[in-house]
Amino acid sequence: MKVASTNPDGLTVLDRPNSYIGKVVPRPNLERLMQGRGLYVSDMELPRMAHVVFLRSPHAHAKIVGIDAVEARHMPDVIAIVTGKELATVITPWVGVLSHLKGLKSAPQHAIAIDRVCWQGEAVAAVVATSRAVAEDAAEIVRVEYEELEAATDMRTALDPETPVIHPSLGETIWHSSVTSTLALSMRRLPTPTRWWRRISSLGGTLA
Repeated sequence: MKVASTNPDGLTVLDRPNSYIGKVVPRPNLERLMQGRGLYVSDMELPRMAHVVFLRSPHAHAKIVGIDAVEARHMPDVIAIVTGKELATVITPWVGVLSHLKGLKSAPQHAIAIDRVCWQGEAVAAVVATSRAVAEDAAEIVRVEYEELEAATDMRTALDPETPVIHPSLGETIWHSSVTSTLALSMRRLPTPTRWWRRISSLGGTLA
């Protein structure tokens, strides 16, 4: 199939997705950003705006024994400190469902951990205050007691029967059962190590 070109550069509609490769692309906002006049979420100030900072787990797998936020709640300008148990009364956990992936397994994921953290950096409490600084100060005095559990840190040993299952409700570590059955029927199998990294980039936020 041939698509006629309608522009002087000789590019067709099929070429447009790659038209930026090897070219200098002008940025209309570059001058403003280079002059320090950029506007970001953290620069916004709105009426009745509050700031939230999440207290996160230093452990990859641990039981939450208790959270002591009494002192932090009494700090001036602290609006609220919310735990996973409190938040679970108003929202439901997210469960991954993909209709085109039969056999997909997904453990319920709460916005804030309730009884147990399953990865390092998982939020265990949210501190809401009138400013980011106050929220950060209050988060520092919230005391969380953990009972550290064994973590699965290597995909090569995650399927070992001796390795603890992070989500017992799933019964196993395999997240997609059809992958196993497909591999069993394959004529040729090529083992190769593959890793997926989870990036947690946000430690706080803004509420309006």
